[in-house]
Amino acid sequence: MSRVKTVRSTGANGQLNTLDVILRRPPGNLMVFFPGDLSAGREEMNADEECKDWIEWNTEAIAQLLSRRFPFSIVIVHPSRRRQGYSCYDHFLITNLNGDPRDGEYDSEGSASLHLLMLLEDLSVKMGLQKKDLLSSLHLVGFSKGAVVLN
Repeated sequence: MSRVKTVRSTGANGQLNTLDVILRRPPGNLMVFFPGDLSAGREEMNADEECKDWIEWNTEAIAQLLSRRFPFSIVIVHPSRRRQGYSCYDHFLITNLNGDPRDGEYDSEGSASLHLLMLLEDLSVKMGLQKKDLLSSLHLVGFSKGAVVLN
């Protein structure tokens, strides 16, 4: 089973996101996955009554599952906050209290792309990698609320 490393990474405007990471050597292809509502780290899910029934879908388990299925390095991007089980990707989207994107509000400046790029650059430094090695082949995947980030 692949070992998952949890890293706090800095993106645009000094905003922090937690990342669960499984790196292959050499890193080669990279899959960045944005999970949906209810998914969080094992400890956080275990402490949250609303999430306990879904504990097998914690972010560490998702990273391991993706690592077994795909020949990629894996990065799981945690939401910036959670509210009553809802994932809130405030660093990527203009959202309401529950993390849903606000109708008609879109950041045309591309701050979500910049934030992701800066998170991955910071991660490459923390993991002792060359940025080009980590970003040479990037695959973005989202599930449920995480797919909204990609849209």
